[in-house]
Amino acid sequence: MIASVGNVRDMYQRLFGYPMAGRHEPCDLCGSSKSIVVGRYDRRLRPLKNVMCSHCGLIRQDPMPTDSELEYFYEREYRVQQKGAAEPHPRNVERNLERSAARLEHLKPHVRPGAKILDVGSGAGDFVHLAARAGYDVRGIEPNLAYAEWSKKNFGIDVTVGTWETAEVAPGSCDLITSHHVLEHLRSPFAVLRKFHQWLKPDGRLWLAVPNLKWTVNSPINRFQLWHMHGFTPETHQMMALKAGFARITGLRGRSTEALLQRLPAPAENWFLFPDHAREMQQFFREHTLIRYVLRPKAYARAAQLFARALRTR
Repeated sequence: MIASVGNVRDMYQRLFGYPMAGRHEPCDLCGSSKSIVVGRYDRRLRPLKNVMCSHCGLIRQDPMPTDSELEYFYEREYRVQQKGAAEPHPRNVERNLERSAARLEHLKPHVRPGAKILDVGSGAGDFVHLAARAGYDVRGIEPNLAYAEWSKKNFGIDVTVGTWETAEVAPGSCDLITSHHVLEHLRSPFAVLRKFHQWLKPDGRLWLAVPNLKWTVNSPINRFQLWHMHGFTPETHQMMALKAGFARITGLRGRSTEALLQRLPAPAENWFLFPDHAREMQQFFREHTLIRYVLRPKAYARAAQLFARALRTR
């Protein structure tokens, strides 16, 4: 008996899909439940549905993993799935130290000497290590047990193993919070930004970086990943920050959308700055398909760069 298409798809899901069942959630930015499907597979071609909010354009996984599923995943499995190893590779640590040094130099003019800094999602501890060496009162929060222990052992830094929900941070105690490629991993990035608003002093700053889904250098295959609960564009990044109570001081766009933000006394009421963004993103997905990508010479130059970087890492 020949199996139906639906049965084959279900079998594929059981064999190669992800174990997190999740549940359906509304948009974390605007609260709308209306959406369109923009992705059905992750970068490894395993089933993973991503939808875009039809109102504001924020992208999210659907269904969204539950709190308990994500807690276990990030504590035990995330780094192995992402990097292929439970602990940081020396070449990755070296590259991240270079990037963190550049970030620290960018931030120094905006924070006083000895300022209290909190790095949420501190990873291998490279930024915390450099900031502490530069004389700042800095602490990290990292949910992955192996990475947190590695950073404490190798850098001797102050790192709390846990999440933003479990971390004990006094309200109004931080001069600067840094969150580098963390927000996209969370079920509710807006709730996290509101918590950051509470933790910061009235004149506090927030460094916020997320991947830019409108960055067209990468193959469309790489847009969606298991560990990215949300997908941001510069527009949704800016709107969510405003709604949470932050105004942009400086900003960079490219592979990442990065911004230094100023804490506002209260969330901005007129945060919905880009009412046509969802419609524009629908057009973006129609124009930036895999077929069109592979017809571009730049695609093969990019593949060669990634292959060379992988060889250097090994």
